[in-house]
Amino acid sequence: TTYNPGKTALTNIMNAFCQRINDAGYMSGIYINNDWATNYVNWADVKFKQHIWVAQWSSKLTWTKSDVKVWQKAVTQITGHTGDIDYDQCFFDYPNYVRQNHLHGF
Repeated sequence: TTYNPGKTALTNIMNAFCQRINDAGYMSGIYINNDWATNYVNWADVKFKQHIWVAQWSSKLTWTKSDVKVWQKAVTQITGHTGDIDYDQCFFDYPNYVRQNHLHGF
């Protein structure tokens, strides 16, 4: 069996982790799907929604809980590689954001 500490605990852990990363001078982000945002965390209490990477395998992004910076939209195959490859689309200029905000040692 899998232990689930509950929505409040998971939300607190998510917030504490992101705060710790940000305090260290790095940019935190959250990788999540609709099932987790609905059933495993209290989405309204998540404090760090600036950099959301949503896993939603479909032809259209329908996430409405917050702004999305990266969309994991599919799993695909690439010639010459054995196994599945994630196909992601980024909507945000992370290299410039990191440099302009002096994150990650820049």
